Parts: sequence; C-alpha cells; structure tokens
Amino acid sequence: MLPDPERWLPPPANISWGPSHLHLWSFGLDQAKPITAGLETLLSASEKATAHRLRVERDRRRYIVAHGRLRQILSRYTATAPEHLTFSHGAHGKPFLSKEHVDNSVHFNLSRSQAMGLCAVAYGQEVGADVECVRPFDGMETLVNRFFSPLEQADWLHIEESRRLEAFYRYWTCKEAFVKARGEGLSLPLNQFDVAFPDNAPPRLVRVPGDPAEAAGWFVQTHILAPGYRAAVVLPGLHWQVDCWRWLESD
Repeated sequence: MLPDPERWLPPPANISWGPSHLHLWSFGLDQAKPITAGLETLLSASEKATAHRLRVERDRRRYIVAHGRLRQILSRYTATAPEHLTFSHGAHGKPFLSKEHVDNSVHFNLSRSQAMGLCAVAYGQEVGADVECVRPFDGMETLVNRFFSPLEQADWLHIEESRRLEAFYRYWTCKEAFVKARGEGLSLPLNQFDVAFPDNAPPRLVRVPGDPAEAAGWFVQTHILAPGYRAAVVLPGLHWQVDCWRWLESD
C-alpha cells in the first residue's frame, strides 16, 4: 500500500524508539539561503569540501540541506548535537554512525533526488532507502534489459504501456534500496535478484543471491514521498512498526 503524501505527519516531540521501529523522514531540499547557510554550519569539513566541489549552485545547496537534515534527524536518536556527529564507512562506502555516539541500535540510510530527500532510521538492522523523481527519459527499455532480472523484465513488459514509466521507478527504487540495505554497492548486480509486485499484496523479494530461503526474510515497502516522487525502503525482518514523518521546515 502506498501512503498518501498527506499522511506524512509532523514528528512527535518525543520519539518512541526500540526494537521493530522503522522511521522514515522526508524533507524538501530547496530551501531559502539563510536556512541553507545555517545547515552548512552543521557539516564536517569533508562534507563542506564535497559540497563546494559541486559546480552547480542548486546541486551544492541541495547537498548541504540533505546532509544537514540528516545530522538533525540523527541527533534526535543519539543525544549528540548535529555538528558533533561523526561517521565511518563500510567497505563499499555506506556510512554509519561512529560507535562513540551510540550502540548498535541506530542504523540509517539517506537518499535524495531532485528536490526531495528521504532518511530511513531502523532499530538494530541495516536499512536501505531510495527516492526517485518520476520523469520520462530516453532509453528506459535499455535500462530494463540491462538491470532488471528476466522475471522483472517479463513482468514489466506485461504492464500497460502508459503505466510502464511509473512501474519502472517502482522496481528501480526497490532494487536500489535492497542493494543499499546489503551494503554491497555495485558488487551486487541489480539483475541478480527479483522483486515482485503481487496483485493486492505488498511488494516482496522472491529471489536473492545465495540462500534461496533468504528472500522471504526481507521487508519491502514502497511510498509516494510527494507528488512525482516514488520511494522504497528495504531491510531484514518482517514485523516493523513504520512511522512516516515530514520534517517541519520551521525546526
């Protein structure tokens, strides 16, 4: 089921946090210059350097807002000021909070596309999230043939042509989120696992590399983040209490 954008609620003052909790935070990236400047003060020196290597000002400002918001969100789970958070990176580049801040309970993933950002925070499990701006582009069928599994290709071709663009992003966000949850980067080819969308049922993984039984143990959920933006979140385990919050720009 796809939560309607209006169902993304303001976050509560006190966040309930514990096993089986999955929190999704959405936020806009196009902010006024004073807000962007304030968020830049929260970034590390390396984050600022990365931002200022971006030649297009809009891209630079969106990067700053995304990483500043990430720090503000994670601050709520760590009792650490946003500007004091530090991160490490896995073998394939996935960031995680340094152990000095928290135990092993706070796992997160950040995704951004055009004017929207998404942060997933999961208790005790690695998580992957992906958001994409849905827009037409040339070569969609080429990407399907290259990156979708044979099962996904067959399913996609059976979809009414007028709905294939939306369906492409539905598959793509789930596949990207799964790869990010595994933390294996491009070492896990996108066409080596299957995502399925049964009628009147949530999406699910039906095949992953390795143990044939593993696919049944993954949670997959798709979302409409805002009009024109599709998102997905994937993580191990089946019983998650999901809360969807929209960042209050006044915070």
